[in-house]
Amino acid sequence: MYDIFISYRRENGAMTARLLYDRFTDMGLNVFLDLEELSSGHFDIALYQIIEESKNVVVVLSPNSLDRCVNDGDWLRNEVVHAMQCNKNIVPFMLRGFSFPDTLPEDMKDFHTYNAVKVSPEYFDASIEKLASLLKDVAIENNEDSKPASESVIKDSFSNKYFTSEDRKEVRRLKIQRELIAGFDNPTYKYVESICDELRVLDIGSNDGDYIFGKFGSSGKLKKLVGLEYDKTAVEKANKNHGDDENFRFYQADVESDTLADTIEDAMEDIGIDSFNVINISMVLLHLDNPYRLLKTIRKYLQKDGYIIIKDIDDGFNVAYPDPDGLFAKAVKICSKCEESGFRYSGRRIFTLLEQTGYRDITLQNCGINTINMDYDQREAFFNIYFGFIIDDIRDMTEKHPEVKEYMEDYQWYKDSYEKLESMFQIKEFFFSLGFMIYLAKK
Repeated sequence: MYDIFISYRRENGAMTARLLYDRFTDMGLNVFLDLEELSSGHFDIALYQIIEESKNVVVVLSPNSLDRCVNDGDWLRNEVVHAMQCNKNIVPFMLRGFSFPDTLPEDMKDFHTYNAVKVSPEYFDASIEKLASLLKDVAIENNEDSKPASESVIKDSFSNKYFTSEDRKEVRRLKIQRELIAGFDNPTYKYVESICDELRVLDIGSNDGDYIFGKFGSSGKLKKLVGLEYDKTAVEKANKNHGDDENFRFYQADVESDTLADTIEDAMEDIGIDSFNVINISMVLLHLDNPYRLLKTIRKYLQKDGYIIIKDIDDGFNVAYPDPDGLFAKAVKICSKCEESGFRYSGRRIFTLLEQTGYRDITLQNCGINTINMDYDQREAFFNIYFGFIIDDIRDMTEKHPEVKEYMEDYQWYKDSYEKLESMFQIKEFFFSLGFMIYLAKK
């Protein structure tokens, strides 16, 4: 018996479907993700049986995802119709840009009447919470207690309850993706941890707190932490999962605001410290208009000989070979146009910024993750770290700027080229290096 069956159209919906799978398995639910390679042939019969065994059916509705439902035998149509015939609790999860077509097949004509969640990219976690509240007959794990879905706390840990090989493969893919990143930056964090008697950390761009606690939380040396995060929902999650009033606290803050210094000083007073010995900034500077100002502001709160760790990206260090038709070069160029992707050449300026703002002993700890010696699963995860997200970003650009024809052309090209990019990435002789960069400096 499954708590949730997730159905989606591969174009535009795959990443959201996988994210939902990750979130709900983290909540302790049994989730079936309809992997695209299984949605054909004789597997249809098995899909129908799994739908019958599922309490809820979540349908990810990406732009134009229902257009092909007019065709007999369309697998998304078959899944939705079968769920309707089985009187399942169906929750449409409507992504930005989706709208119901003017007409639906006769057996789907009532699909638009189901209680749906309209996804807000700006408040995605809130959209997931709303989705969870519409699920029926499920219990969310919270330590040893169970709560209704509407009271769920989403934790960034894997508690996979589903043991078929297909979904275990997906969990393994996500685990490998995290391990690839961890292998890149863990040595820097371990070094800082090893030479500090205790850790008093200012974490800029803390998100839900899981990242920094994953780096320092298990050592026993983490004594004080202030996390600053723009997203209110992420701050609330961080304080629920990791915060306490005396030692670890997370605050909503705009790090480019004129009041940043006041926010930091108030936070330091709250937890009873007068300085930090570690400042962590992970994938933040590329999104700032004035990173110089941030680095200068926070320096005064770092104790003498304290450390600053900065992780960022520079697409100028990306290498794809062989790329005879320039497909990877074009994909990288498209990424640089996306507003939400930030300044994609940020990494190269960090040394200069650190010098200009008074830091010393600056070292580039690592530069680039590459495909050498990666197996199939690792390459698949690596591909998704970068190329799997571009299509959603460029689609957002077409919606924000419909008057710019170039964005729509880029979006269509990327959709048409995605599978070829993915297959080329798996060729053993193909080499790719992604320009992640991690710096370490002292005050």
